[in-house]
Amino acid sequence: MTEIEATFRVTTPMFCGGANGQSAELRAASFKGVLRFWWRACAWSRYQGDLERIQAEEARLFGSPDTGQSQVWVRLEDTRAVPSPREDHEVLRLQGAKYLGFGLKQFDGSGARSCLPDPFDVRVRLVCRRVDREGVESVEDAVRALGMLGGMGARSRRGYGSLSLAALRVAGEDRSVPATASELDAALGRWYDGAPTSLPEYTALSGQSRHLVLRCGKAKATEVLNQLGMEYAGYRRRDRGGWRSKKLVGDHTIAVEGRPPGVHPKRIAFGLPVNFGNGELVKPAGHDRRASPLLFHIHQCDDGAVAVVSLLPARFLPEGKSAVTLANNDRRPIDSGDALYQSVVDFLDYLEHESDFTPVRQVRR
Repeated sequence: MTEIEATFRVTTPMFCGGANGQSAELRAASFKGVLRFWWRACAWSRYQGDLERIQAEEARLFGSPDTGQSQVWVRLEDTRAVPSPREDHEVLRLQGAKYLGFGLKQFDGSGARSCLPDPFDVRVRLVCRRVDREGVESVEDAVRALGMLGGMGARSRRGYGSLSLAALRVAGEDRSVPATASELDAALGRWYDGAPTSLPEYTALSGQSRHLVLRCGKAKATEVLNQLGMEYAGYRRRDRGGWRSKKLVGDHTIAVEGRPPGVHPKRIAFGLPVNFGNGELVKPAGHDRRASPLLFHIHQCDDGAVAVVSLLPARFLPEGKSAVTLANNDRRPIDSGDALYQSVVDFLDYLEHESDFTPVRQVRR
C-alpha cells in the first residue's frame, strides 16, 4: 500500500455541486472524477497511444464492472479550511470573468449558482492498494497535471475552481513542486518529452499539445481570470468590427447564412455548440456538444498568480461523423486534422504577442 498526500490551493471560486445538487460542496467523488480525467490525459504519452492498454490500466486502477473495486481510495483531509458556500460571488460582476463563467449566473439577474469562495487549501490523501510502482507513478503524474493545468467544478476548463499544487508527498517522501512561474513553465514542458506526435483519440497531453504561462503584473488570481476573459471575449468577437477582425472574420455569415458553401466557421475549434446570437447555433451533427480543447487555469505561485493556457488537440469528432450543422440546418463536413485547430493556435499567438499578458517563456510552437 502506497499513500500520496497532496495539498492544493483553490485559487478561483469553485462552483462544484453538492450531493443534493444545490449547495456547493467539496466531495471526494468529484476529486476522483477529475483525477481520472487527468490520469487519462497523461496515459496517452505513458503508454504511447495504446488505447487497449490505457483502458485496461484505467480499469485496474480506478475500477470497472469487469475489474471490480477501485485500487485508489480518495480521502479529503482536514476540511475545516473549506469555506462556507455563498451565492452571487462578486467575480461574476467582472466583465471578463462573467464571460468565462457563462451559465453560472442567471440571465435575468435572479441569482447565481452556489460556490466555494477562494482562496483556501485542501489536502487530499490517496491510498493505492495493491498497485505496482508504475501504477503509483501514473497516479502521481495525474495529481501533478491536475495541480498545474486543471480544476474542479462547473467551468473548470475556463479557469474556475483552479487547483494549484502546493505540496506533495509520496510514500512518506516530500516531492518537489513548482514554486515560481518559471519553474511551473519548465515542469509543464517536460510533459511533452517522448510524447507521441500523432493526434490523440481523446483529450490528452501529446506531442501536439501546447501551453503558455502568462503573467499579468501583480494582479490577484481573480483579476488574472478576469483579464484572461477579457482577452478571450475580444478575440472571439473579432468579426464584429475593429482591428481584431482579421482571423475570424466571416464566421457569422457562414454560420447564419451558409455563405460561402463548403466551409465551416473557424471558431468551432474552440468547442461546440457555438452561439452566434438569437439562438442561432452551430453544433456537431448528431451530437450535443464537443468540449473545448482550450483549457484555462489560474495558478498561484510564490511570485504571484499566473494564467496557464493549454491547447490539448485530439480527434475533434468521432470517425465518420465529422460534420457540423449550421444555424440554417445546412450540414458541413469538417477536417478533424491539425488544420482545424489553427484558429486556436492563432489565439495562443495573440496572447503571446499582442495581449496585455507577459509570457514567461514560449514552450510549444
